[in-house]
Amino acid sequence: MRTALDLDAATPVVLCDVRDRASCKEILLYALEAARARAAAADPGPTDADRGAVHAS
Repeated sequence: MRTALDLDAATPVVLCDVRDRASCKEILLYALEAARARAAAADPGPTDADRGAVHAS
């Protein structure tokens, strides 16, 4: 499947039975968590400058 769709190795491939509501729910939650993990890994978060911090000299 991965080769046929030319997916990157980091892209998860998971099985789902679309006729089963619970299976669809699990896949949607999995996709959400995977997207959140990728976003967190790509964004280190705000810096002190982003927060408007003023340092005393």
